[in-house]
Amino acid sequence: MTIESFVRETLGLTDEAVVQSILPLAEIQTVKKNEIVLREGQTPERLAFLWSGAFRGYFNSRTGKDATDCFCCRPGDPIVASIPFYAPAQITMQAIKQSEMFTVPIQAAVGLIEREPEAQRLHDRLMYHSMNIHAEIRQMLSSMDAAEKYRWFISRYPELEEDVPLRYIASFLDVSPVTLSRVRAAQGIPV
Repeated sequence: MTIESFVRETLGLTDEAVVQSILPLAEIQTVKKNEIVLREGQTPERLAFLWSGAFRGYFNSRTGKDATDCFCCRPGDPIVASIPFYAPAQITMQAIKQSEMFTVPIQAAVGLIEREPEAQRLHDRLMYHSMNIHAEIRQMLSSMDAAEKYRWFISRYPELEEDVPLRYIASFLDVSPVTLSRVRAAQGIPV
């Protein structure tokens, strides 16, 4: 995939002025497994979207352990750590396998959103999607038992089952690693 095809097909931008203004600013950055690309409290310099690989967002819980808040695993997923995306990060973003990010400078992205209706529509679409998935996650966490949570996870993120350490999945589902291992064993999944 080329940068231009990513912009047009994955991000869905078709306005020629918008596409041509992004292309010279765009970079593909390779990120090693377990590398942190943005720490909680840090202000991002670039707006990033997943090109390939997978990331997780996490924060430190009151017990001192990290709590997985979200996963980015599909090309075009924004790798953002706050709302608005240019604010200091509320969570830490970490690659969970070798990954690549499509990035543009934050200020250029803000400028495009402010002046270009198509960029504003992309921003709005991504915000709407984020709000929906986080509402779905909150509902799952509050209304499902451990086995139901794991089935939900597998249906929502089938591409992550093999790549993500079980402790990250357990943290995301708000269950203990032991409970998750038992659920997987009961479903006939090797632990």
